[in-house]
Amino acid sequence: SVIIPVEVPFTTTLAPMIGSPLSSTTVPLMFFFDTLVIDKPKQYRKSDPLAWTLLPLLYMVFALLNGLVLKWPVPGAKDSPFPYFFINRFGWLYVVKMATIIFVAYLLAGCGLFSLKKIGKKGTDHH
Repeated sequence: SVIIPVEVPFTTTLAPMIGSPLSSTTVPLMFFFDTLVIDKPKQYRKSDPLAWTLLPLLYMVFALLNGLVLKWPVPGAKDSPFPYFFINRFGWLYVVKMATIIFVAYLLAGCGLFSLKKIGKKGTDHH
């Protein structure tokens, strides 16, 4: 699997129009494409969907730790040191609810991809 990083200079006025669709739509769609079409069959372990799910949650923990304890500034963020505007706007219950929904969605998507790769190529693997 190959991921090509795309760096968008966030000093331009086009950055929000380019950066947000890239990170919110294009990257996830290319992840599914890469996993389903390019990656070798049966290269994933059963624990991989959980690992894929834990990484975004670990980032969320870091972001909340930064906002509450470390207070490192987030450049250009109106709600710095929180990189997420919705903490101040919607509250902690909303954050916990959305984190739970994202956790379940990532886990289900990861298990689905794992199953598709395992089942879809069952007859072609002669190991």
